[in-house]
Amino acid sequence: MITDNERPVILGLDQAKTSGWSIWQPGVGIEASMAGTTRTALERRNVVERATALARRSKRKLLVVFEDHAEIPASRGWGTAMLLGLGASAGRWREHLEIAGHSDAWIMKVGANEWRKKLLGSSYASNSIKRLAVARAARVLGRSVLPHEHDLAEAVCIAEWASLDGLARFFGKREMRRVRDHAKRAAQPKPAAACVLCGKPVDVTGESGDLVEVACSRGRMLWHGECADADADVRLLPWNQKVVIVKERGPGRLVGA
Repeated sequence: MITDNERPVILGLDQAKTSGWSIWQPGVGIEASMAGTTRTALERRNVVERATALARRSKRKLLVVFEDHAEIPASRGWGTAMLLGLGASAGRWREHLEIAGHSDAWIMKVGANEWRKKLLGSSYASNSIKRLAVARAARVLGRSVLPHEHDLAEAVCIAEWASLDGLARFFGKREMRRVRDHAKRAAQPKPAAACVLCGKPVDVTGESGDLVEVACSRGRMLWHGECADADADVRLLPWNQKVVIVKERGPGRLVGA
């Protein structure tokens, strides 16, 4: 479950030679002035700075959502030059994001088929789909959107999809990475225990609850600077894997663990 404080500001991008953009804000949605198109580097920079400033003022993260063009099949009939141009456009947006200090960890992609199916009821690319996107964007923005503004309209739809389905996916993947990283760290071998008084290594030979028996490399209990013949119960500190012995001579027990 995503809390309201965790919800980021969303920058939706339909990147191309003429790129559509829109900014979604938690509790606000997409205001009429928060969507448009860009063609130049200066315009792209201004959009990134605007979105970054909004996120900073609201003390939220900025999630940038690109349309994923990698899924476009060759059978679509798009030429190589067009596909390369789409990739180049994404690269130009990423350059401005990098300059603004935006982390790649807060960038995601969505295929056109996915957001269209969710919001427009069909994933088939056609002029009618563009008209549906324009109509939906007009409802979201509360103002008229002209047919030639389909790039803007699709960017609005991308940001709206991200606010509905994209956040759950994004945070779900982050949680999966967190669990995986935790398991990886847990599987790593623990550092060898050592006496904090003299630094000599000790080996854990048995365990009973929080109490463990430890022995030095010579097989006897390790004390400060020497080995003692007597065994002793001591506590192994889990956060640093070091053994603390209370007394300098004779059996001892750790206190304050």
